[in-house]
Formats: sequence, C-alpha cells, structure tokens
Amino acid sequence: MATLIKTTLDGHKLEVIGLAICLDDKLEAIELIVMLAHPNRRAILAAVPQATDMSGAACC
Repeated sequence: MATLIKTTLDGHKLEVIGLAICLDDKLEAIELIVMLAHPNRRAILAAVPQATDMSGAACC
C-alpha cells in the first residue's frame, strides 16, 4: 500500500511503498540518509536550506 507523502510543486506524487521511495510510482530510492551524515551536506543545504533528509540510490 502506498502512502502519499506530498505532491511536489510541479505536480509529482512522492510516496512511500513499503521501504521504497517512489516518485510518480517509479522507484527512486530504498533508503533515507539524515542530512548531518550526508557527505555533500554543505552543498545540499546551500541549495535547499530546509532539507532534513536525502534519499539514497535506488540501485547500483
């Protein structure tokens, strides 16, 4: 069962399905990384100051 998290400003649905993070029903990631642990946190926070988490890679 999908849980709608939000609709993006450009109208895409961000959902969690099981452990997967999906954008418009397409798998985007399988994990979240807390922003403080992300290696590129300074660049990300400069672009999106309100970010708290980043999604990890969906596949290798």
